[in-house]
Amino acid sequence: MAVELKDLSTLLGALSDSARLRLLVLCAAGELTVKELTEATDMSQPRVSRHLRILEEAGILRRFRDQHWVYYRLRADGPAAPLARAAIALLARTDSDVRADARRLDEVLAARAREARAAAGGDSDEVLQPSAWALLEQAIRDMGRKALGPDGLGELLDVGTGSGRVLRVLGPDAKRGIGIDASRAARLAARTALHDAGLAHCSVRDADMYALPFDKESFDTVSISRVLSGAQLPWAALSEAVRVLRPSGRLLVFDVLPEGMPLDAWCQSLKGWLTAARIEVLSEQRLALPGGCAVLYLGSPQP
Repeated sequence: MAVELKDLSTLLGALSDSARLRLLVLCAAGELTVKELTEATDMSQPRVSRHLRILEEAGILRRFRDQHWVYYRLRADGPAAPLARAAIALLARTDSDVRADARRLDEVLAARAREARAAAGGDSDEVLQPSAWALLEQAIRDMGRKALGPDGLGELLDVGTGSGRVLRVLGPDAKRGIGIDASRAARLAARTALHDAGLAHCSVRDADMYALPFDKESFDTVSISRVLSGAQLPWAALSEAVRVLRPSGRLLVFDVLPEGMPLDAWCQSLKGWLTAARIEVLSEQRLALPGGCAVLYLGSPQP
């Protein structure tokens, strides 16, 4: 992508400082706050903020707010993205400053994970045993493969992402992934998990599943993870997810129903909501798990 001389000069100037290159490497791995970047680089907060502002103004970093916190991440689009990625690739990971930043970042992410667990009062994912999660994740992976198009899953949205399990399973096949959840503890856990999985092209946002902050037909794939069975207005959440789905896209619904919940009646209701939202069911599966049953649906918009 060609850029004007003035813009290229600004971009190269932003990349010419060693402190900004260190911040660039950290932000390329995932979403980090100013406080986390300050701790990871051992630089002062005003210095970090100044360098982040320069990188953002040059179109290298993207800034977004999550309640009271401001996060930064490497931009995936725009003329600055290829040059920024090239600079990161050239930078030796054996550099003493880069290695020290990486060690401190590990400590920062460990503290983030502890905060997330404390805020959640434990790990909400523990409602399922690890063996049950392994079965469910494999079923999600298999259904995700049925949804693959020529460009994989394309632009992916995961509604109710929780700790990011579904996003970690489907993310490798997506061009870009966004997980939304109303719980800050869940978002903290998801960001840490995505960083650990190396899914820097996936991000997490604070959003209401009944009023998604995205334009109509913004995503190629939308997954709804373990939220409909406990939602007050499941049909409304489903309709909102369909709104942001492109006409050629795929909708994936995953839920875990506890023992005692009327499985057949709930599945029948879900099919009715899908029909009302003009979604054709392409594939469905029920998976028996200890303590309940997982249901998985794959659908596509009807013309």
